[in-house]
Amino acid sequence: MARPTRPRSAMPPSEVIEGRRGLVTPCDFDNGAPTRQAAQEAGLVGVSFCASSPLYGSATLGDKQFTVSMWNQTMAAAAAIRKKGTR
Repeated sequence: MARPTRPRSAMPPSEVIEGRRGLVTPCDFDNGAPTRQAAQEAGLVGVSFCASSPLYGSATLGDKQFTVSMWNQTMAAAAAIRKKGTR
């Protein structure tokens, strides 16, 4: 019986990045952040479509790392409105 292959998120970041232009990473910060840090160091764009942690974005991981989670966009809009003084 053949051994199961490792999921890509369990692979070392250097193996995942080789030959890539960008990465789509897991939603969980603990699983995806190491790969995103390696992607940033390699100059690659990293995107998560469902990560909602405030840590999972450009401010923490670098200018080429993003999340398009609706929750993060909603929090950013609320913070901007609050700072502006309108509710």
